[in-house]
Amino acid sequence: MSSTTRVIKKWANDGQQWLVERGAAPTLLVGGINSGKTVGCVLKSLALLIKYPGFRLAVIRRSLNQLQKTTMETWYQWCTKPMYDKGHRTEAILDLNNGSRTYFIHLDQPNSLDLLAGLELNGAYVSQIEEISEKAWDLLDVRVGRWTGAIIPQSDFDEFGGKQNWPWKSPAGICVPPRYFYGEGYVTDEDHWLYRRFSDESPEHERWAKLGYESRIVFSEDNIYAIQANIDAALSKDDDYIRRYVRPQWGNPEGKIFTIDPLSVLKPEKNLLDRIKHRMKLHRALDHGDFSPTCCGWFATDHDHNIFVYREYYQKDRLVSYHRKAIFDLSMLDGWPDRPRYHSNLADPIVVRNRVRGRTLNSPPKHTVGDEYTDTVLMDPKTAIYWQEAENDEIVTVSRMKEYLKVDPGHRHPITGELGAPHLYFIEKTPDYPFGCDRIIKEIRAQQRVKATVADREIWLDERDQKIPDHGYDTTKYFVVSRPSLGPIVETYTSVPGEIPLVEFEKAEKASRFRKRLEERRAGVGRLGYGM
Repeated sequence: MSSTTRVIKKWANDGQQWLVERGAAPTLLVGGINSGKTVGCVLKSLALLIKYPGFRLAVIRRSLNQLQKTTMETWYQWCTKPMYDKGHRTEAILDLNNGSRTYFIHLDQPNSLDLLAGLELNGAYVSQIEEISEKAWDLLDVRVGRWTGAIIPQSDFDEFGGKQNWPWKSPAGICVPPRYFYGEGYVTDEDHWLYRRFSDESPEHERWAKLGYESRIVFSEDNIYAIQANIDAALSKDDDYIRRYVRPQWGNPEGKIFTIDPLSVLKPEKNLLDRIKHRMKLHRALDHGDFSPTCCGWFATDHDHNIFVYREYYQKDRLVSYHRKAIFDLSMLDGWPDRPRYHSNLADPIVVRNRVRGRTLNSPPKHTVGDEYTDTVLMDPKTAIYWQEAENDEIVTVSRMKEYLKVDPGHRHPITGELGAPHLYFIEKTPDYPFGCDRIIKEIRAQQRVKATVADREIWLDERDQKIPDHGYDTTKYFVVSRPSLGPIVETYTSVPGEIPLVEFEKAEKASRFRKRLEERRAGVGRLGYGM
């Protein structure tokens, strides 16, 4: 082992190992104080600089002071002098012995973004990523993967079947290392760009996940090298401090309106889905959008005041005819080959009540959006849906939603039968159940109150923040506040050994008579009034 090598005997935590080993995609490790996130990014950076001689990496932080006193201090604890004694080191640039270069860049000067725009890089590491702007992140993103002077090991080419199959190439066709783009920092509120792109709870998560965005959370006490006295001191702080800096949690609980308990999220088990379809009352609710998303939710009610949201449709920028056909197709899953029966079809009052003006300014209103859903001239009559006006009073709907979501100590869980359960349940989306709840859950969790500043102090107002996407939330509240009718009571019978209940006897007799008629018909002895 050379003098330039340091051996990692054990990772500080699973999150640190995941960060270092993750491939070329936007990667974020958020964690508490002293959770090992900065060391993880430094180790990943050095591994890339060593693996690809001539690699160009930018280490970014908003403040010069913090860049030098924290990030670079940790950097040089692991990047020892034998790694660059034949190279060159300044406050802003480090050249390793193998020709790899690191730029240490801060963004607290007027021309910072112009500096980023002129870089040609293979990778970028952003420290305390929540401090930089979304524009700075996007600018870095387009600069990574442009440097063509790095050397790629032949073993990397071999993994792809040769240089001709290498997926990372410059516009001129020169092979470059994979684009590594990663960072570390603290959790943020829902209105921060970091939450929108990296949080699993973000309504935009699916969009960014398709581009490779992924994050992990590590707690301070997860670090096996952390000093316990420091952990104890951090845990003695107030709840807000702990939530942000010790046991991180995305979002802002202080401003959150709703909490969905894990007990409310159910797997799409076949027995449960059959129970919903055959033993409960079924309903639908709609939040229509012209260019914004249209969301339709399917609901079921049982005899014990439970509501199950078992399916969702979420699509934006489509015609009503498209929505009608999609909702019809999904609804037929509840009753094929017969048309299913829904006990209520509720929609945003604007869909039913709001009138669209006629051809001139003074002409009376003519139609509603709801009329488009009932049209049988231009659209297939079988897809028509007659929506009913839903309740949309904000105070009433929020209160009712909270009542259904809270864990009631005297209520039994409809699946486990254990006491202490909510009244509102969501059948979650899975690969095998692709139309389960996804957006509905995320948008309910994302709802928060408006934040205002009064006398240099931030406070939370009573109003719900209308800037947060709420199409899935609105769909759910329309139904919950309607005080839906209960489903039928499923009767059970306790039989004495050797006996069967009368209802079971009648079912058996009916089946026996049917079989007898079928046999007689096949034999050609069907009789008037008896045969089939």
